[in-house]
Amino acid sequence: MVYYKWIIIVVGIKVGCMIKESLCFADFGGFYVKKEIIRSAYAKMTIDGKAIYKYYVYSHRVIKDRVCDAMWEYLNAIDTEEVEMCAIKLDKMFEGHK
Repeated sequence: MVYYKWIIIVVGIKVGCMIKESLCFADFGGFYVKKEIIRSAYAKMTIDGKAIYKYYVYSHRVIKDRVCDAMWEYLNAIDTEEVEMCAIKLDKMFEGHK
């Protein structure tokens, strides 16, 4: 299993986090294909892990901010209805992405 190590400085405190390769993506298409796997793993992360993963999501400068926002909404959706609405929004974005 391959891990990518991310070290982030948060208010002068060095925080280390290991992100599994299965949760990594290079662009929106990569996220879209793995969105259920990523959401499942994200739900099990600690608060610190979620905060660091947010930095990872928004660090992809090839992905527009509005798309990152939609991805983040999907990951943080609380109930089934909200997840479905966010998934539909991602589906529409992915259709335009192709």
